[in-house]
Amino acid sequence: MDLDLTKLKWEKRKKGGLAPSLRSGTSMTYWSAKGLGVLFGGVLDHENDEDLSSVFYNDLYTYNPSTSKWSLLTINAKKKKAGGASKKRRAKQAVESGADAMAVDGDVDMDAGPQPDDEEESDDEQDQKMTVDGTAAGTAQQDAPVLPLTRRNAMIAVLKNTLYLYGGSYETEKREYTLDDFFALNLEKRDGYKVLRETILDAEVWHGSDDEDQMDDEDEEGDDEEDSDEDDESSGDEV
Repeated sequence: MDLDLTKLKWEKRKKGGLAPSLRSGTSMTYWSAKGLGVLFGGVLDHENDEDLSSVFYNDLYTYNPSTSKWSLLTINAKKKKAGGASKKRRAKQAVESGADAMAVDGDVDMDAGPQPDDEEESDDEQDQKMTVDGTAAGTAQQDAPVLPLTRRNAMIAVLKNTLYLYGGSYETEKREYTLDDFFALNLEKRDGYKVLRETILDAEVWHGSDDEDQMDDEDEEGDDEEDSDEDDESSGDEV
């Protein structure tokens, strides 16, 4: 942007690629290392004759100003390798341990232990074996990625390749929360947000709701008493 505001010119851009859905209260910043805009979250309000409902988001998009294309940034699950010895290897170790214990007692069965034709499984064969919980031993397992709570009007910034996200607002049917949690995300790996500060909604104190409800109840009772007095006065005037 030019500091001379007279040189600024707005233009309507075509919406290409996978663009975010209709919403307000989004947060957007610039990822200078990649030359991309980064958009997070927001809210969409649905209003009808009876009530107002809101859908909050915590998704992440990038916008390429040179191509006018949007892209959805998915958060990948972290992978961990489930290791451990094979069943046959564990049985062999147990037999050898038993033979050592027998040797201490002075009664050793020379035939005990693995037979000469019992060969250890190769690593590839072990990978095909199934563990007790039904997952393949030695294969990659995935942990669910850490995601921030859905929200609107969060503060975000990108430093090098790390996105930082702080605060924002979240609503339920009856309450609105101002958040003070803090997250970091490696935009290249995208293997889950790192929690720098946590907000637990159940631990938050709702200020003023009880007083406001009490005041509303008192106002309603006062209106009822006034209506009752007016009815009494009207009936007293009748002959």
